[in-house]
Amino acid sequence: MSIFAIIVFLFWTLTSLGMIFDKSPLSWINEFIRSGTFMLIYFKIGAWNEFRIPVQILYAAFVGSMAISAVAMGAQAFNSTKTMSKQKAN
Repeated sequence: MSIFAIIVFLFWTLTSLGMIFDKSPLSWINEFIRSGTFMLIYFKIGAWNEFRIPVQILYAAFVGSMAISAVAMGAQAFNSTKTMSKQKAN
């Protein structure tokens, strides 16, 4: 894996964290896509083989991140639907 790709992924990670802390509406979608992209690259290409982290921990961390993102996206969609129905009632 090239250094450029690793740097891009690290900047994407920092951007994703910043979006979450800023409560951006697209933050959880971005995090889900980022985690999924890493998993896809890792499965297909075997990128970052230099990691000293056991592969099970790596998978668990990124699958966990995707699960948290999916739950947050669902909660966000539920809250926006609930807010819209309250506005229509008024």
